[in-house]
Amino acid sequence: MPLYEPTIPYRYVAPLVEILREQDPAGAGDVLASAGLRGAESTPADASVPMARFDQLLTVASARLQRTDLGFEMGRRITIDSHSSLGQALRRCATLEEILLLTERYYHLVTPTFAVRYVPGKTHCEWRIRVAAPMSHATLDMCLEMHSVSVHVDITRMFGADAVFDIYLSAPPPPHKARYERLPYTRFHFGAEALPEVRCVFPAALVRRRLPQPRTPLSAAGGAVQAVSRSSLQAAEHYGEWVELMLREAQTVQPSVAQLAALLNMSARTLARRLTAEGINFRELSTRIRHRRACEMLADPGLPLHQIAYQLGYSDTTAFIRAFHRDSGVPPAQYREHLS
Repeated sequence: MPLYEPTIPYRYVAPLVEILREQDPAGAGDVLASAGLRGAESTPADASVPMARFDQLLTVASARLQRTDLGFEMGRRITIDSHSSLGQALRRCATLEEILLLTERYYHLVTPTFAVRYVPGKTHCEWRIRVAAPMSHATLDMCLEMHSVSVHVDITRMFGADAVFDIYLSAPPPPHKARYERLPYTRFHFGAEALPEVRCVFPAALVRRRLPQPRTPLSAAGGAVQAVSRSSLQAAEHYGEWVELMLREAQTVQPSVAQLAALLNMSARTLARRLTAEGINFRELSTRIRHRRACEMLADPGLPLHQIAYQLGYSDTTAFIRAFHRDSGVPPAQYREHLS
C-alpha cells in the first residue's frame, strides 16, 4: 500500500457541499469559505483538494448542521457512477469479483487517501479499505462510514435481497447507529478491527455470480482507464504522520514497525529508514503515543485498568502497570488519583 500526499478528488467533496447547500443555503458559503473552498461549484471533479481543507469542511459542517451522520449521508450519495472513467469501466465487469479486482488495481483514481485490497477465499471473500494518509480522528471515522455505506449501496443495487454480507468498521458505534440498523441485508459491526479499516466479508458465491446485465470482459474494462492522467497524484514524502495515526487509532494491539511496513508493502528496515530521515525514532514515537493514550483513558474514572491494558494491546494488566510506572514515574492508580 503506497502512501500519497493527503488529498481527495473534489468529486468526493461535492456530496458534502450538496448536503450543506440543501440544509443551510444561507450559511453554506461561510462554511465553504472557512475551508478555503469558496466558489466550489466551479471546481473540476478531478481536482485535488488538500485533506486538511476537507477535514476543516467536515468539522465545520458537522458543527453547523448539528449532525453526526455526515459520513453516512455522503456514503449514500457516492456510488460506482461517482468514479468518473473508472466507474464506466466497472459497469462493464461481468462479476463482483471482476469489479473488486479492477478497483484494487486503479483505486488511486478513486482517492489516494485510502487503499484497498481484495482477498479471495473458497467460502468467503474480503474487501479491505485502509487509510493511506494522515487525517483527524473525527474525519477518519466519518470516512470509514462513508466507505461502508457506499459499499452497501452499490452491492444492494447489484444483487437486491441476495446482498447479505458483513461490514466491520474500526470506528466505535456512532450516535446515529439506528440508521445502520434500518439498512436492509448488510450487517454492520462497529469497533471490530484492531487497525483503522473497513473490512467487507462477502459469500464467495455472491462475489463470483454473474451480474444480471451482459458486460464486456475485465480486460476490455481495464483498457477504459489506462488513459486517465496520474499527473496530479504525488507519492508521499513523509511517513511519520501516517504512522502516528495508525498508532493512535490502533485498538487491542500495539503495531510494530514490521506490521505497519507490511501494510505499505515494504520492509521494516525501509520504513524505519524513512522515519529516521524525518527525525523520528519509531520506538520512542510508539511509546510516547501509547503513554498519551493511557493518560487519556485514565481520565475516565469508570474505565477499569484491565480494559485500558486490553485496549492498548498489553498482554495483561501487570504489564500495563509496569510500563506506565516506568514512563511516568507513578503507577496508573496513583496517576488517576491525582486527576480527581
